[in-house]
Amino acid sequence: MLRLKDLVISSTVVCLLACGGGAEQTILNRFFTACRAGDNATVASMSNVGFPGECESWDLVSISEPRTQPFPIPELRAQAAEAKKDRDMQFEQGKYFLEDNYDEIGQIEERLEKNPDYEFKGKLGEVKTEWDKIIADRKTLERDVQEINRELEKEIKLTKMSLIQQANLDSLQGNLTEKDVQITVTMGEEAKPYQVTLRQYDLADKESDVRQRARWIIIAIDET
Repeated sequence: MLRLKDLVISSTVVCLLACGGGAEQTILNRFFTACRAGDNATVASMSNVGFPGECESWDLVSISEPRTQPFPIPELRAQAAEAKKDRDMQFEQGKYFLEDNYDEIGQIEERLEKNPDYEFKGKLGEVKTEWDKIIADRKTLERDVQEINRELEKEIKLTKMSLIQQANLDSLQGNLTEKDVQITVTMGEEAKPYQVTLRQYDLADKESDVRQRARWIIIAIDET
């Protein structure tokens, strides 16, 4: 037997189908149906995020104009390689400095263990200043590498989620398109506005120019 909220959702979907916006309403209906059923596998196959609450019904308010941008993975791979190169080069320079000033750095560390506020002067002061800078730069460069790699891993995950078939992502080129869908979600007695960001990839093989079929996926849901 259908429950009242099932009828509400079904009525909403029928209305939206009659009013247009087919691709957007189809993915959102599938998403919310999976969320309500606790079907985490379906949610994970089509969305990078879950919905922050329980949805009884939803209404599509508006759909933005599509935004197109270049496929980001090639540029992110280049940035990751450059960041790693900078980090490794700085690491080598730090290693040489440590080798050349091994005794002084040992003395500095020994005195700091006894007195963390010890003020160094002369040669030890110069070595400590340079060594502190090397350590700080190393942390910054390592953080840059990790941030770019996290962004790259995120983009790889989203691309694979959107593509219908598996593909070597490094052999692909093209664009991605995003849309913002404004919706109203009813939870209990309260209706709240949300913005759902959808993405789809338009990619083809660099050599054969064979296009990859792709689906719309959800990459963000924000309360507005």
